[in-house]
Amino acid sequence: MKRIAIEREGVHTYVRHLPHAPAKVFRALTNEAELRAWFPAKVARGIGEGSFVVDDGGVTREGRVLVFEPPHRLEYTFGNETLRWRIAEAPGGSVIVLVTEEASATETSANDAPANDTTTKAMLARVA
Repeated sequence: MKRIAIEREGVHTYVRHLPHAPAKVFRALTNEAELRAWFPAKVARGIGEGSFVVDDGGVTREGRVLVFEPPHRLEYTFGNETLRWRIAEAPGGSVIVLVTEEASATETSANDAPANDTTTKAMLARVA
């Protein structure tokens, strides 16, 4: 996924075209079985309305879903980040836009973008 902009410290935008319908991409972002293949922690259940729980190496962490609008919008908090996924129909598939925003720029920086990029690439490989 190509990082195309850093709006301000701690905010990163990634955009990629995928040869799949928005529903398939959205399923990769929310379905428990799909999440197991790419999400960096074990998800106890799929991501839907409300919250989700993950086991991050023996540490239980909760994410909170802010927007759940299949198959085009998903927003949630996880750790100190807010992730905003947008999926739009495009010729030959979909365009996916991911905006990540760290809660505190002093805790994270643009140097953390490769970790987000690695996780996002794993998700994209799952739907490729």
